[in-house]
Amino acid sequence: MEQEIASFDYTVTSVTVRNAPDGAKHFEINFEGVIQGAWEATTLATMQLRTRDLQNGSFTTVGVAYLRDGKVLDAEVSGTMQTLPGHKWRTRGQTLTPDGRAILVIGEMELATRSYKGRYYLQP
Repeated sequence: MEQEIASFDYTVTSVTVRNAPDGAKHFEINFEGVIQGAWEATTLATMQLRTRDLQNGSFTTVGVAYLRDGKVLDAEVSGTMQTLPGHKWRTRGQTLTPDGRAILVIGEMELATRSYKGRYYLQP
């Protein structure tokens, strides 16, 4: 069973949408916000999301967390996205901590509020 270790609360600062040559849509989404829990940080991140049907897709997010203790961490999260009612996306991805532990990242992005919120879980 996964153990929740932190949460994130981001604001979408910009979105760029492009057509890919194969007909898919490519979204580049920039965020800023905070992480609380195992890490206390201000974060900047960019998500690259690709979808063919605007219902399901895959993403990679690259972010930098500026910790309150002065350290800086970087991470890359990769996973999948699915559309929810109300113009929302649910994301589910994985990353590794600096010491190599597997982390599950589950989030929800909402178009109306330009928010992206979620939680980090330590995987067994």
